[in-house]
Amino acid sequence: MTGSVTRVRYMVDVQSLSGIWQNVEIIATEEAAREKAAEWKEWHTENRKTWKDIRIVKESTVQEVLQND
Repeated sequence: MTGSVTRVRYMVDVQSLSGIWQNVEIIATEEAAREKAAEWKEWHTENRKTWKDIRIVKESTVQEVLQND
């Protein structure tokens, strides 16, 4: 049987003062990603001299199933 599978993951990224985004967490659910982002925002408040912003990125990929035994 063939078909496709969609995989979704959420990435929590932080932005340095120079503008470069860096991934700090890869999470399976949006709810968990929001919780992690909140933790990073709290950390960010204490470390403003190093980091500029925080974001959540949703990444979806579609993969083709070639065989299903």
